[in-house]
Amino acid sequence: MPKVKQQTQQYQRKLIAFVAVAAAVAVGLWLFDNHSAKGGEVPVDALVVDVRTAGEYSGWHYEGAINIPVSQLGGRLGELGAKDRNIIVYCRSGSRSANAKSILERAGFTRVQDGGSLHDMRRRKRASRSTAPNPRPARTRPAPTHPAQ
Repeated sequence: MPKVKQQTQQYQRKLIAFVAVAAAVAVGLWLFDNHSAKGGEVPVDALVVDVRTAGEYSGWHYEGAINIPVSQLGGRLGELGAKDRNIIVYCRSGSRSANAKSILERAGFTRVQDGGSLHDMRRRKRASRSTAPNPRPARTRPAPTHPAQ
């Protein structure tokens, strides 16, 4: 009987070790995913939406952001444009922006990014036209043609 008990204890230790490793991997992937989504440049074509209150917005906001409080978002969807428009939402801590992202996705918006907190957005720079993916080619005028003299 002691041998069976010893085998059971070994099995339990292995199971606990496996669960601990699986949990560590899951947390690491979650952290990586959230960090990736909230970092990097803000695309040139992105509409940045501050979902804090008007009072919070007036104190400081991301340059170029519009203000639609999350409590009003469902009734102001028409102000956001096409459903495939690139939209980034942010708030004070990241909680309201997660809620706003969910609201927009349920409404059919397909390119919504949770920018997280105002602090997260402060670290992000808006991409310039030259670093934007697939920039439009510069318009050039054709060289004037002169008749032969």
